[in-house]
Amino acid sequence: MDRMWQVFVLLAVIAAAGACGDDGGSGDGGSLSATDWTHEVCQVQSDFETAITNAVTEEQAAIAAAGADLEAQKQAVITLLDVTLTETDAATERIDELGPPDADGADAALEAATDRFAAVRGILADARTQAEALPTGDPAAFTAASETIAASIGTGFQGLASSFPDVGSSEELRDALAAEPLCGGG
Repeated sequence: MDRMWQVFVLLAVIAAAGACGDDGGSGDGGSLSATDWTHEVCQVQSDFETAITNAVTEEQAAIAAAGADLEAQKQAVITLLDVTLTETDAATERIDELGPPDADGADAALEAATDRFAAVRGILADARTQAEALPTGDPAAFTAASETIAASIGTGFQGLASSFPDVGSSEELRDALAAEPLCGGG
């Protein structure tokens, strides 16, 4: 089960990188400057990462408390996935509420950020469906199925990371991203 928790922590990092990553295209622009918009999106990403990390910590404790009770472990995994789905929805909503930035590539930047979280949600929803089917009658089968879920999340995120390269056409947004400490710039 340790591998599964590592994958969930990795989720925050990958989703975060993608939320601030692609800023290409053109658009009408919104009320926030490129700098302010990038800061806000990166704040959403940071809050998302913190929420996921906290959820992982809580559910690790629940699994430890469950001991050999596979049904309780299964429920802890499902609870963690429910929390991550809720946090993913909240992050998507927060970014969508920002609207596009006042910069070239505005609509594409907003779409890339919300699309990234939508893709994360899809991966997590699939994992939750798989978790509901975790076998609780056989410890070896439970471990094998848990590892399969973790591997599927990892594979999904690897594909997600490689599918959203930072190749945006807006120099203003690229500069804002490069200067934003919350997204690794500055």
